[in-house]
Order: sequence, then C-alpha cells, then structure tokens
Amino acid sequence: MNREELIAAAHDAGWTVTGHRWLRMSRGDMVIDAWYAGSTPRMVSAAIHSPTGGTRRIDIVHDSASALPEIVLSWLAPAPPRVDLLRLPTGPTAPRIGDVNGRVAGNVALSA
Repeated sequence: MNREELIAAAHDAGWTVTGHRWLRMSRGDMVIDAWYAGSTPRMVSAAIHSPTGGTRRIDIVHDSASALPEIVLSWLAPAPPRVDLLRLPTGPTAPRIGDVNGRVAGNVALSA
C-alpha cells in the first residue's frame, strides 16, 4: 500500500492526515503515525496512540512477520457501532415466540 492509498483510506474513514513521509492521522483523541522510507512506498514503522489504550508501536525491522499496511488499515477502520438491547415486556402483552411444538422461549431480546 502506498502513501496515497493510505491517505485516501484514512480520509474515507474520517481521519485528518498531515505529513508526507511521516504521516500522522488523527480522529478525536486517537493518533496513528506511519513512517514510509526509501524511494519506493514502503511502510517501515507504525504506532497508534490513545489516552485510554496507551501506545502500540510496530516496526518492520523488529516485527517482520507483521503486515504493516493491513494492521494500519485495521486501526483506521471505524469501531463497530454499539448494539443496544431492547427488552420486550413480559406478561399477557408480551410477544410469544414458540417453536414447532408450541413451547414459549420466554423474554426476547432484540438487537438493533
């Protein structure tokens, strides 16, 4: 993945991007730094900083098994939305969910 592709992916995910070789992507209180080296676009180091999650740094020299662009893309991805559960009422007005034998499953939780 070259710099331009990473910048486009970051912008699409709502991140602000600054820099050229050392890219800094920020959104809210999260910051991602990615370092590109050499004449070919090759990411060699990346770090994610968060006040609540601390800092996680990956360096391709010390962690050659890591696919840095894929890791950084996973960091850019928006967090999955929080799912709220709706508790349906119990009693005579509650919906009855039954199987083929007519047994009732009891309280039902729906996720939105």
